[in-house]
Amino acid sequence: MFRKTTFLFLAFSFSDVFADNIKQSIQILNNANLIQMKRIKIATENLVNVNSFYANKTPYRRKIITVENRYDKKHKSTLLHYQIKHSNWGFNVKYDPFHPFANQMGYVKFSNVVTEIEKADLMEAHRGYEANLATIEMSNSLINKTLEVIK
Repeated sequence: MFRKTTFLFLAFSFSDVFADNIKQSIQILNNANLIQMKRIKIATENLVNVNSFYANKTPYRRKIITVENRYDKKHKSTLLHYQIKHSNWGFNVKYDPFHPFANQMGYVKFSNVVTEIEKADLMEAHRGYEANLATIEMSNSLINKTLEVIK
């Protein structure tokens, strides 16, 4: 009787730890998907505004997202921190003396967005998002199968 009770206790203890680890991995994947969605949004925004100008006649400046892990002492865990910044690439300059935003020498500054790079970023973020979703589904399936085995 003692061994059986001990075995059941160990089984529940193991399953609790197992489920907690899977839940934690799902939470990490959800956070990663939030970042992928931000990347998709920014790449789409950059593509849409490739030929746009601000009200002060300056061209649209490419936006980028930077992501880093930061240790949070309050929560005693590593948190994902992202920041959206403007790219420091120079603007594309073209000679077009008839353009309404041309300077006195006939040159116009255009956006620093490179459509090929934005399309590649968009595809990469989309694939990462799909891969994370597939992993989340697998993790949920593992939790369900573990619960079935315990029953």
